[in-house]
Amino acid sequence: ATNQAVTPRALQRDRQDPTVAQWGMQVQTRLPMGFTLDTGYLGLHGYHQFTRTYVNVINPLTGVRPISGYGQVDIKQADSNNSFNAWQTALQRRFRSGVLFAANYMWSHQINDASTGGGEAGYPENVACRTCEHATGDQDIRHTFTSNMVYELPFGRGRHFLNRGGIVNGVLGGWQFSGIGTFRSGKPVNMVIDRTAASVPDGNSDEHDSAPVQRPNYVGGSIYPAGGSTINNYFNLAAFAIPANGTWGNAGRNLGRGPTLWQADTGLEKKFVLTERFSFDFRAEAFNIFNRAQFGDPNGIFNTANFGRITTVVNSGATGSGTSRKLQFALRLNF
Repeated sequence: ATNQAVTPRALQRDRQDPTVAQWGMQVQTRLPMGFTLDTGYLGLHGYHQFTRTYVNVINPLTGVRPISGYGQVDIKQADSNNSFNAWQTALQRRFRSGVLFAANYMWSHQINDASTGGGEAGYPENVACRTCEHATGDQDIRHTFTSNMVYELPFGRGRHFLNRGGIVNGVLGGWQFSGIGTFRSGKPVNMVIDRTAASVPDGNSDEHDSAPVQRPNYVGGSIYPAGGSTINNYFNLAAFAIPANGTWGNAGRNLGRGPTLWQADTGLEKKFVLTERFSFDFRAEAFNIFNRAQFGDPNGIFNTANFGRITTVVNSGATGSGTSRKLQFALRLNF
């Protein structure tokens, strides 16, 4: 292997299948005016989760590796743990008097030791201390709120106003307005630092997904600027420092939070009845109608010029949440 420049890799021989235990309790009640309230708790615990780490690192006491002639070896195991706790509340109103409404809110907290699911995991800062990675998970969204509604405008045949048919019904009747509102709090941002192998006790300075695995020292104070975060100065540089050679950084994993996201989408639709068999629908939709800038997460690599800068958006594609304002028009023939 040495002669062929092959990097050894390792797999846990007695790997166990990932397991998740889940439990919860929901309470539902009917309220006046057609509303239904549903609220309750959801929890889960996962163990034997996918883990990725290194072996054959330098022993800090002896300064040598257990297997000489090779560097650190990437190993895949199944010994991580995670947990998820959430309180979910939903308020719904069935279609009544031309109105349908629903709103959902969830407070949640995900905790793990860098197992991210889907066969992926973050490498630890100190491979001898997996529990030191125990922190808020990468997918933790503390607050999530969504709402949607449909409102039939009260004009035209079968409605409260101008319901005699004719040209007025053809112009003003049959319109339906709909809307979707979405909000979520910021995602975790891991503060990391690019270090050489010689500056770390066990020589573990490799990168995972182009991001360093080592973290800086947290020296105190708020990690956000006193005057508020901006896209060019999202984190407080003075709150962190480069660790001394031969030591690990003391900053916890996923210490920061990125920007929040909120968005409103609307739609306006009208049905035109041509004959008993034929009709067509006209629909106009606006996504992110307020054209709010949906910024991505700030750079978390401490010893780079871009630390604390946001250089991306949530979604640069043509569709989906987090885009700039999009307008869409459609005609559909029904027969």
